Amino acid sequence: MKLAPLFMAFSLAAILIGCAGQGNDSGGTGSTGGLPTPSADTVVEAIVAPGGSLPSDPANYVYQDTQNIEANQTVQFQLASYDSSGKRTILPATDWVSSDTSSSYGSLGLNSGLYIAGAVPTVAPFFVGTTYLGKKYYAPYSVKPRQATLVAKVVNSTDGTTVRGVSLEFYDSDGVLVGKVQQPNLGVFRASVPLNAKKMLIVSESIPSKFRKIFTYNSLGYQAGDVSCSVTLPTLTVGTNNLDSNILLVPKTAPEPDLTGCGL
Repeated sequence: MKLAPLFMAFSLAAILIGCAGQGNDSGGTGSTGGLPTPSADTVVEAIVAPGGSLPSDPANYVYQDTQNIEANQTVQFQLASYDSSGKRTILPATDWVSSDTSSSYGSLGLNSGLYIAGAVPTVAPFFVGTTYLGKKYYAPYSVKPRQATLVAKVVNSTDGTTVRGVSLEFYDSDGVLVGKVQQPNLGVFRASVPLNAKKMLIVSESIPSKFRKIFTYNSLGYQAGDVSCSVTLPTLTVGTNNLDSNILLVPKTAPEPDLTGCGL
């Protein structure tokens, strides 16, 4: 497989999406030559793989935001296709490549998609990608230092279902952005942030249109996109930090919560 065309695609993708999110060439439904055809909702995902192995039951997968991989962590990149009901199908992709061509920040199994991060954090995102049924799929990825990992989930306040794709940002006491994460399709988000992270908010533009721009956390209401009306984080420690509550998005059909988290 020639790498240059794919790296050119990576570069173009970085320009088009600002080094954020995931990209793909959409496909149809059904199968081709006995292989499942990717749906329009097909993404590159990372699953935590301690010791290089995944749990035997996919229900126990721990999904890792590709831009929050930690130093010395091992993850399995997979190409996953989601149907309209949210059912996940793993596509048997091979020929994985990374724009970190010198493997300076980790090693990638070109056939397996297994990635072993090195000890040195990246200074800018790279891209990982694969080709499946003649189409290219890619995702930006970053290696973060071992620091605090915030764990929670963004859900619909009325039925508890996961609201996928919502972006969260984290700030220090001076209002400087120190981390970001995206709610995965399945499971909890895992955000790698420094110990001086003090505030958490939802990026307003990432909220699906059927929800209000106000969210609740620990029964308090907050304004999306407003650092001055954001969640105050607890004191963090290195390793896993489970937040006290999930983050609830309120549908427009439900009453609008008061901004009680902002003292209003």
